[in-house]
Amino acid sequence: MRKKDNMNEFDTRNLRNPSPYTKILAEENKNKRLNVSHRKKNKLSTTKGNNYADSIVHLFYKNKAVASLAIALFILPILFLGLYSAMDTDATVSETEKRNLKTKPEFSFQALFSGTYTKDFEEYYSDTFPFRDFFLSVNKKITTPFTQNQSGDGISIVQKPNGSDQLGGEADISMPPQENTEPSTDASETKPQDNAEDHEYQQSGYIILDHTRKSAMELYTADSRMKDYSAVINSFASKVPNSQVYVLLAPTSLEFYSAEKYHTGNKSEKKGISMAYDALNSNIKTVDAYSKIQSHTDEYIYFRTDHHWTARGAYYGYTAFAEVAGLTPKPLSSYQSGKIEGFVGSYYGFTQSEMLKENPDYVEYFLPQTQATGVYSYDAAMTNQIPLSIVRTEVENSNKYLAFIQGDTPIAKITTGNKNGKKIMVVKESYGNAFVPFLIENYEEIYVTDPRKIDMDLPSFVKEHGIQDVLMINYVFAPYNKGYMDSLKKMVGYNG
Repeated sequence: MRKKDNMNEFDTRNLRNPSPYTKILAEENKNKRLNVSHRKKNKLSTTKGNNYADSIVHLFYKNKAVASLAIALFILPILFLGLYSAMDTDATVSETEKRNLKTKPEFSFQALFSGTYTKDFEEYYSDTFPFRDFFLSVNKKITTPFTQNQSGDGISIVQKPNGSDQLGGEADISMPPQENTEPSTDASETKPQDNAEDHEYQQSGYIILDHTRKSAMELYTADSRMKDYSAVINSFASKVPNSQVYVLLAPTSLEFYSAEKYHTGNKSEKKGISMAYDALNSNIKTVDAYSKIQSHTDEYIYFRTDHHWTARGAYYGYTAFAEVAGLTPKPLSSYQSGKIEGFVGSYYGFTQSEMLKENPDYVEYFLPQTQATGVYSYDAAMTNQIPLSIVRTEVENSNKYLAFIQGDTPIAKITTGNKNGKKIMVVKESYGNAFVPFLIENYEEIYVTDPRKIDMDLPSFVKEHGIQDVLMINYVFAPYNKGYMDSLKKMVGYNG
């Protein structure tokens, strides 16, 4: 029997009938031998690791060129981006996201100590970071497979970016001039500046990507805010008893082109429209654009990459209004029409979907048949009037929907060749833009305003200008937009 290194360790291998106790001792001996073996291996591994680290350090110490290159690859990009950011002109528009970018905040000690300056500057720098659109595009391509919830029916559900909304708010307009100009509808005479889009609200925060139709839609939920919208209009109507108030709430493509589970029950836009209409006072006339649009779903009435209806869809909404208002619409076939190709809209801006980018929309337009000129201004007195293009056949801006009344101007006036004395005020967000040109066939004067763009007393304006009809036209998401609703409340003097 071999001599034991540890006198407390018993060798039980030669015992013929070892007791339970000796079996336990044998197991303990085995474990001890294993522990010693593991410690030796760990020591060897640590030694190898240290040697590897030492070799790396030695390599860099011995080869200073390699070390310098590594440092340069780390530092130079940072220095380049910093210098580029300091010297370049800040972008004002994100073509990728199709929205306004934050502007540099003005410094003040009050803003600094309150914390608002730091917050605003962070948002500004985030929006104007060099090559921002490029990095966003790359990031979207990398993360898309992990952020889209793909179902078996060709549908992906995409969550919109935080803080994004899509009521339009974009205008293809000039800055306020220093002196008055004469009205003109010749787009070539006006050199409009492209103002970035101040997107409208996305209520649910989720966009459906339909890979079969190559289109996108946004999920909707009807709730009490539709009634709150009606309360504001009721208040306004009570202040203009000599004018007829109309309300048109337009559905979106979700209602007609999505699977049934996405537009039934509380998800139904038709239900939301009914909630709003039922809450309006009896002296207000409602427009059933839903039914008119529903009977033309086999036509190109909604964009696939954008949240708006097309001019064709707006026309059917217009015919619904004409029926209620006692007007005679001209047949769509009697209009001279054309197309502006290559429009990729708001849904692409939110999702960065390659599917939408590779399947762009076109903007169909219909030229008014009655002669008309338009101007817009930045104040209710309509001083410094600027020529307005009512329908443009070419749009340089990536947002081709600006073809209609140049987007969301503060207040515009269109004077037509009709001599019937009829006047209408249209209060709208961007959904009303494609609608307005059709009114030229029926009214002598058309006033158009976007509550978000101007500070004015709407009841006083209507009375002062002898306006007989007032049309509140919005799409179903507008009542959920706090910015739009706050502006509308202020405009009509609602304190509820």
